[in-house]
Amino acid sequence: MSLLIPVIAAAARSPLARVGGALRWMRPEEIAGRLARQLLEHGLPVGMAVDEVVCGGVFHESAPVLSAAGAAARIAGLPGGLPVLGINRMGLSSFEALVWAHGRIALGESACVLAGGAESLSRARPAGPHPRITAVEPDIYLPPFLRAAPGGENPSEEALTRYGETSLSRARAQAGVAPSCVLPLEAAERVARPGGFEEKPWRCAADENLEGGARRVAPGADGAAWLLLMEGEKAAAAGLKPLGRLCGSHRRAGPGAAASAAREVLKQANLELAEVALFQVGELTAASALGIIRALGLEEDRVNPGGGCLAWGFCPGAAGAVLAAELLFALRRQRKRWGLAILEAENGEAGAALFEAFAG
Repeated sequence: MSLLIPVIAAAARSPLARVGGALRWMRPEEIAGRLARQLLEHGLPVGMAVDEVVCGGVFHESAPVLSAAGAAARIAGLPGGLPVLGINRMGLSSFEALVWAHGRIALGESACVLAGGAESLSRARPAGPHPRITAVEPDIYLPPFLRAAPGGENPSEEALTRYGETSLSRARAQAGVAPSCVLPLEAAERVARPGGFEEKPWRCAADENLEGGARRVAPGADGAAWLLLMEGEKAAAAGLKPLGRLCGSHRRAGPGAAASAAREVLKQANLELAEVALFQVGELTAASALGIIRALGLEEDRVNPGGGCLAWGFCPGAAGAVLAAELLFALRRQRKRWGLAILEAENGEAGAALFEAFAG
């Protein structure tokens, strides 16, 4: 049986709001559904239907991730009875959703799949670290592989601070620059008033964590991200110009997992590290990001050209989709071909995904 070639027809993420910020009153499925509706209005050709929805998520408020995925699909305006899949693989949840969607199309099971993830840490915060302890040592609760470069010397305080400042300054410089994968969210919030409710217009248009200072540990964030995958021939027949395609992925666990996964996915694609133009590294901490950069021997100007999680915030259920969307748009802006997204999860796993960007 011949495999079909899936392409990424469109991608978008919401603005990432700080915990307790502009998106605090929205459940994750509502954030995801509103974003998906906008993406489909612009990216889905007339006459083509979404066959499946795959949504990652971790700390959902009350409903299981699967139920939240179904609710997001309905809020997006998709028909009832559509096959949906919810995935919880910690920070790799939406990475896994993307890989799953790619496989469904490649095997001919679906022609168009919406894949991504969402999270609202404001509404479903797990029991977190003790604030008095983290005030003294911010990363004390993190696993050792996220606090230090694997098998090497810990980065200096100066290096950690400089890296955090670079991530933030790049994100601020990129904010609002076209083409961008960020789609604003708008709604009318119902506010209780004496004798009834009042509809209060509301808009979230920018990443809120950019307002803070440089940091060594990524703050939590609320938000969502989606990628629309299609069978390549059908996308071409519809006159679309896809962003690119997923060319390979790999997961590893334990110390050094991120660099190991990156090397393996490049080996599978028969590519050398030097052929990859841009890298989007998920920055759970400045130390772990520097560890990946040093382990792979990367030049820092090729890493996170538009900033990273230290600046935007870390949104567990959507993190992989956020990195993928940002990387594809960065490749298009710079007219580069190959990009590699690398993400470490809170449970010790790491994933890498190779993307080929198409000319716009």
